[in-house]
Amino acid sequence: MSVSSTSQHPFYVYHLRDPRDGVVFYVGKGKGGRMHSHARSARRGWIDNPAKVARIREIHAAGLEVDCLKVHEHLSEPEAFRLELKEIESIGLGRLTNVAPGTLSPAQSDRIRASLMFTRLTSFPEWCALRSRTVSERALYQRLVREMTMMIAEPCEMTSARSITTELRVST
Repeated sequence: MSVSSTSQHPFYVYHLRDPRDGVVFYVGKGKGGRMHSHARSARRGWIDNPAKVARIREIHAAGLEVDCLKVHEHLSEPEAFRLELKEIESIGLGRLTNVAPGTLSPAQSDRIRASLMFTRLTSFPEWCALRSRTVSERALYQRLVREMTMMIAEPCEMTSARSITTELRVST
C-alpha cells in the first residue's frame, strides 16, 4: 500500500493476547502506538478498565509482555469501528475484558467514566483523615459525590464534575 494511501487509512484493529495461554483478552481499534498504550498505562497505575489492567499486571508480574497483534490494518475510522465490533462479536464480549461491545457514544463513555471515577473516589472519612479540611472543601467534596451519583444514574455532560474535580485538586 502506498504511503499516501496508508496516511489516508491509518487505523487498525488489534488484539491484546496473554502470552501465558495465547488467549485474546481485549479487542480495540486505534492508530499509531495505541495498542501499546494499555501496557504503559497499566505500568503507570492508570486504571481505565480494571479487568484489563489486572490482566496486564498479572502478565507483567510473570515477567512477560502482552502480545499486541494487528488483525486488520490500513483502515478508515468507520471501517475500523465496524471491524472492531465484528471481532468482539466473533470472540464474545463475555470472554474479553472490554467494557462494551465496541466504541461507545459520548454519553455512554461519560457514564462509564463517571462510574469508574466514583469507584476510585476516596471515601469522605478517609479523605478528611489525609489532612484537616476546611468547611468549603468538605462541601465541595460532597457536591462532587452528588454530581457523580447523578451522572451514573443518567447519562449527561461531565463538565460540572470536571469543574468540581478541578476545584478539589486546586484546594488540596
